[in-house]
Amino acid sequence: MKISKKSLILILALILSIGLFGFSFAQPEEPPQKENPRVINVSGTGIISVKPDMGRVNLGIVTEGVSANESQSKNNEISTKIIDSIKATGVNEEDIQTTEYSINPIYKYEEGKPPIITGYQTVHMLNINVYDIEKIGAVIDAGTSAGANRVGGISFDIKDKKSLELKALEEAVKDARKKADTALAAEGEKVIKLISMNVGNEFSPPMPQRSKSDLQGSSSTQIMPGQLEIIVTVSATFSF
Repeated sequence: MKISKKSLILILALILSIGLFGFSFAQPEEPPQKENPRVINVSGTGIISVKPDMGRVNLGIVTEGVSANESQSKNNEISTKIIDSIKATGVNEEDIQTTEYSINPIYKYEEGKPPIITGYQTVHMLNINVYDIEKIGAVIDAGTSAGANRVGGISFDIKDKKSLELKALEEAVKDARKKADTALAAEGEKVIKLISMNVGNEFSPPMPQRSKSDLQGSSSTQIMPGQLEIIVTVSATFSF
């Protein structure tokens, strides 16, 4: 059967129309938008208090002389006596370190005149690590008795802080989770999982207690080490 030209055109137009509509209906649907997870942000703190088991003493000698050589010679002589006296208390030589050594001119100032050098000053400061904390007072006494006339300060520390920091971290994480559980329970919700956590830490030494007589070489210097605090903080995000 022959198809007329007019019928053929109509059939082709119909096929084309179906193809166009088919393409139009074949467009993929957009995926549904995911809801953002509900989260709670909390902080936690872990504190471990412990008695320090070592100390650092900073002391030294300041000398003056008409010439730089005279000032330096005096200083070297007294510094040697100080170091020998400190070593006699049981401190090892490798635990004694020079932290400052300087020779500076001493000026005299008069109005309307240029400054005049009248002498020289030599400063020699030592840092001493004392691993037997009971000997810190004896180390200061030994140094001042041998001629030390400047005590720069005393600080305390712990030989092995790492294990204490880890313990404080554990307490901080527990504290953060407890806060999240408590806050959500009040609203009838529960923690699902941990999303993120940031960790920070802080080490807080106490200030030493000493009187003016300590700096003058008291025969029985009393040092109060107090307590050290290992403080670790965390900030955590939980979903619920």
